[in-house]
Amino acid sequence: MNKLIAYAADYVSFLLLNLPPEEADQIRSIILFGSVARGDYGKDSDVDLFIDVRKHTKGMERRLQELDKAFFASAMYKDYWSMLGVTNVFRAIAGDLEQWADVRESILANGIVLYGPYRGIAEKQALKMLFTWDVINDASKRVHLDKKLFGFRAKGKAYPGLVASCGGEKLGPRCVLAPAEHHRTLLRVFRDMRIVVHVREVAE
Repeated sequence: MNKLIAYAADYVSFLLLNLPPEEADQIRSIILFGSVARGDYGKDSDVDLFIDVRKHTKGMERRLQELDKAFFASAMYKDYWSMLGVTNVFRAIAGDLEQWADVRESILANGIVLYGPYRGIAEKQALKMLFTWDVINDASKRVHLDKKLFGFRAKGKAYPGLVASCGGEKLGPRCVLAPAEHHRTLLRVFRDMRIVVHVREVAE
């Protein structure tokens, strides 16, 4: 994965964590396209994103613009990406992908799904979402997340977590693979707990 794809994935995670739930739920998928997706970008290339939404409103458009500014003021950017010298700006388009024929053609050719179940050419493949997150220093928050995701035992009784309930699997201490159709359920846990999570699509 090139550096700008990881950069775009962090930007998308930031948007999803900070959008109001009712607006985040309107998003079908977020897709990287253009020069970064093709791999022929330059040092100052824009990072092109298409946000495929069920319902596009002026309120959402305004919120996305506000969050774009907030991302570049965030610790995620200042303490990591800025230190790496990454200054590329994002050019995000929000709308119904089916109504953007020219963009859809580019996405079908070389788009990279950063969030959501959009299949494009690979629609027959089984899609899963890979969730990874950094070390959580707050012990109580870490334990609470583990119980929510992986379940727990109390008084001899086992209580399954969301990962098992969704048909997912634990790949590591901070890594989960789950069917794409359940990704919103898991993402909401991280969003509610204000934990930054990185989400990648995996085709099997």
